[in-house]
Amino acid sequence: MVPGCRAKFLESLRVVVAFAVAFGVLLTFSTCGGGESTEQTPPPSIDVRSPSEETISPTPPAGDTSFRLVFQESGATEDKIWRVSPSNPTNREPVATIKHRDGWSVKASLSPDSRSIAYIAVPEGGTDASYQGELFMLDLKRQETELVYRGVDLRFRPMWTPDSKLLYVRRLFGMETLILQIKVIRKLAPGETPVATPSATSSPTPTETETPFFGETPPLEETVPPEETLPAEQTPTPTPTPTPAPLKITNASETLTFSGNPSDKCKNGTVSAKGNLTTNGVAGTVTYQWRHFDSNGALVNDGGTVSGSIIVKAGITSYTFTTSLTPTTNGTEQLVFTSPSYAVAAQTLACRA
Repeated sequence: MVPGCRAKFLESLRVVVAFAVAFGVLLTFSTCGGGESTEQTPPPSIDVRSPSEETISPTPPAGDTSFRLVFQESGATEDKIWRVSPSNPTNREPVATIKHRDGWSVKASLSPDSRSIAYIAVPEGGTDASYQGELFMLDLKRQETELVYRGVDLRFRPMWTPDSKLLYVRRLFGMETLILQIKVIRKLAPGETPVATPSATSSPTPTETETPFFGETPPLEETVPPEETLPAEQTPTPTPTPTPAPLKITNASETLTFSGNPSDKCKNGTVSAKGNLTTNGVAGTVTYQWRHFDSNGALVNDGGTVSGSIIVKAGITSYTFTTSLTPTTNGTEQLVFTSPSYAVAAQTLACRA
């Protein structure tokens, strides 16, 4: 090789080697992240604890309370009313046992003062609980049951006011739904005394006393001579208050109109009943009942037997009232006033059985 060419070849070889070394260093630098050391972040640790390591506070026992839970246990021919304490439900206290028609349970409601149970039952022969229910009142102290009202809805439970003085039941009257308000008047049980209503007492009027200033001598009180004693006045005898005359019915009548023909069955039509009433003009309440009797003279508890009431105002003597009856058999309809007592002659229904 020519000496000059050899020198050039060696120079070129050194340039190539230097370039290769620089490229390798650059590649190593890029692979290591620029020469800076980075530590890998460890994954978060999860503390898993077994259920046996957890401490669960026990449920505290129910405290003693004066409140009681009342529930009804229905049977085939009788229902039982129980009362239990929330702190010990297994200790049951019997309240009452109510017998009823086979297969027809009653709708019962205990009064807030725990004195009475109002319940609705369907009588023998009844087929529709929506309007053939009978309302009864069971006095728990006297252990007596009294029929209060007929023709109420068994599906609506009787409702009491908080003072146990009023009772509400539902009654279906044709296409209308009526809510009846009944005032509860209780009889005294043997050995029971009536509760006296406390009278309001007036507070004494405070007497003002004048306080003298510090260092000031109050003036002497003037002595008042005694007053002359006058003879006692005679107390006049009070005039007795006349007793008002009671409400009386002086005359009444009824008119029946069947919607179909006389050859139609009674259950296929309706009877429009109109009543006329004349009183002595004393204010009060008149209660009445349309009573349906079959051809044998037996009372039938169907749509032909309904009850109602009229508010009589003082000075007004004549009243007219109407209702719609749905008897299921032929027979007679009679308008009977239960308070004051008065009865109208029964009329024969213009339909067949």
